[in-house]
Amino acid sequence: TADSTTFISQRRGQLTLKVPEAAQTGKIAVSNGEEDPIIVYSAIALTVKLPAISTFLPNPVKAGTNLTITGTDLDLVKTVSLGGNQNVSTFVSQTAIQIVLTVPAVTKDDTIRLIPASGVKVKSSAKLVMVIPTVGVSPTTVKNGADITVTGTDLDLIDKVIFGGNKNGT
Repeated sequence: TADSTTFISQRRGQLTLKVPEAAQTGKIAVSNGEEDPIIVYSAIALTVKLPAISTFLPNPVKAGTNLTITGTDLDLVKTVSLGGNQNVSTFVSQTAIQIVLTVPAVTKDDTIRLIPASGVKVKSSAKLVMVIPTVGVSPTTVKNGADITVTGTDLDLIDKVIFGGNKNGT
């Protein structure tokens, strides 16, 4: 929506105005602005550009590390939505062809959704996969109250250990 104070220029045969950030693809409507307005729609829809994803790396990615998304018109992105309803709107860096963001700790496997000001979501074709730890336990038979050792990979991702009977370890 624009009014005469937001037109860049207004002449009898031409209006020049800035397309709002939140605009979506569709027909343009002009009005005389009266209480009971006369509204005229364009015959052809205006196509508003959307960001596009080419690649994202690394995949799988470890929570707490950086993810690099490449594509086009990425400077239009306001929020990147990741699995587990993790919305990231503060980026390490952002240009028209690249976004670098830090992956939140509780992100889950899912597609990536780019959200520009228009709210039209652009979804990746592939899923982002999260790195998960591998674990081994030694010894495997133990008395209650005894110590065990957990070994594996990416154990820095673990913040809780739960034993059978839903009991937390220390």
